Amino acid sequence: ISLITPPVQVKIWGRAVDLLDGTEQRQIVVQDILRMDEPPATPTPTPTATPAPIQRLPYLVVTGAGATIRSEPSSAAAVLAQIPQGSEFDIVGRDGSLQWWQICCIGGEPGWIFRVLVSPQGDLSNVPIVGAAPPTATPTPVVVQPTPFSTPVLPNDWSVAYFNNAGLQGAPIFSTRVNAVSFNWGDGSPVPGLVPVDQFSARFERTLNVTGGIYRFSVQADDGVRVWVGGELVIDEWHPAAPPIYQAERQISGPTSIRIEYYEAGGQARINFSYQMISQFPDWQASYFDNIDLSGGPVRIVAEPRTNPAINKEWSLDSPFPGVIPADNFSARWTGTFFFDGGDYLFWARADDGVRLWIDDILVLDAWAANPGYVEQTFSQIGRGDHVIRVEYFERGGLARISVDWYRTGSLRSN
Repeated sequence: ISLITPPVQVKIWGRAVDLLDGTEQRQIVVQDILRMDEPPATPTPTPTATPAPIQRLPYLVVTGAGATIRSEPSSAAAVLAQIPQGSEFDIVGRDGSLQWWQICCIGGEPGWIFRVLVSPQGDLSNVPIVGAAPPTATPTPVVVQPTPFSTPVLPNDWSVAYFNNAGLQGAPIFSTRVNAVSFNWGDGSPVPGLVPVDQFSARFERTLNVTGGIYRFSVQADDGVRVWVGGELVIDEWHPAAPPIYQAERQISGPTSIRIEYYEAGGQARINFSYQMISQFPDWQASYFDNIDLSGGPVRIVAEPRTNPAINKEWSLDSPFPGVIPADNFSARWTGTFFFDGGDYLFWARADDGVRLWIDDILVLDAWAANPGYVEQTFSQIGRGDHVIRVEYFERGGLARISVDWYRTGSLRSN
C-alpha cells in the first residue's frame, strides 16, 4: 500500500557544499525543515494579578505660619529644621503623652513636631507610640560606690558678637560676654575704635533654664531686631525704626535657647530685652488672625485662662485687639489640654459667626457659617485622661461673640 500525501510547502535551513566529483555542482546539507502550513504556536499569556491600591501613610499638614522640627519630643530638644505653612510629612509615630508627632524625614532622619502646629490626615489609629521601652527583667542589685562629679551649670550671662556691617556678615570684629541685653549707645559705638557708630550689627545668645509655663518676651530696638526662642523665630522686625516695644508669648520649659540679632542703620542706637512668666498653668493658647480663614501667620498669640463657659468672648462691635486686629473679618484658634473623666460628653457652642471644635483631632462641632447660633453634639465614650481641645472661630461682620463648653452627660451644664 502506498500513501500519497498532497504536496506541502516547506522552509529549509542548511548549508551548500561542493561535490567532490570534479564538477562545479554543489549540494545542500539540510539542517532543519519547517512546514509552512503549520503556524507557530502562540504562547498563552499568564494572567497577572491586579495590584492592590497603595494606601498612603497618615500624614500631617503644617497649619500655622510655620513649625519647628526637633530631634526629640520636647521644646528643649535640638532644632532640625524650620518648615513653612502647607508643608506635608508622613506620620511614623507619636510620643506617650500624645502631644508630639514623629514625622519622616529631615535629612533622612525622623523628627518631632508639636501637635497644635499641624493638622493630621488619614487613619491615626495604628500610629505607634515611639520611645516606650519594653519591660525588662529586674537586675540583681549591685552596690557601686558612686564617683563624685560636678553638676553642669548653665551660664547666666550672654555671649555677644559685634560685626562692622548691618547684616551680621563675615567674622565678628569683637566678641565678649555681658550680664544683660540692655544698651543705650546713643550716637556712640558699642566698642569705640573697633565697631562703627552706624551700620553695625550684633548677635546675643544664651540658654535659659526656666520653670514650665507661658512666658512673654519683650524687646525694644532702634533699629532692626529678631528674636528666636528654642529655635523658633518669634519676633521679626528687621527694618529701621524708632524704639518701639515688640512682644511675643510662648510656652517653654527647662533649658531653652535664646538668640537675638540686632542692627543699627543710623542715628540713635539702643536695644533692651526682657522676659517674664505670665502663666504657669495655661489653659488656652489663643492665636488671632487678621483674616476670616486662619491663613498666614497669627498676628497675636496669647495665653488665656479657661472661663465658665470654657471660652466666653463678647466683643460686640469691637476688636479683640484694637489697632492690631480689625473688628470684622478676623478669626481665632484656641488650643488646650484638659482632663476628662471617662464617659459620654456633650459639647456645645454659641457663636456669631462660624465655629468648629475638635477633640484629639476628631471634628465634633462643625458650624462654619455666618451666625449659626447654638449648636451641640454628643461624643460617646471619651477615655479617662487628658485630651486636646481645638476651637476655631471666624467673625464676618456685625456683632462678634463666641461661647464654648462641654459637660459629662447627666452633670450640670454651664450654659
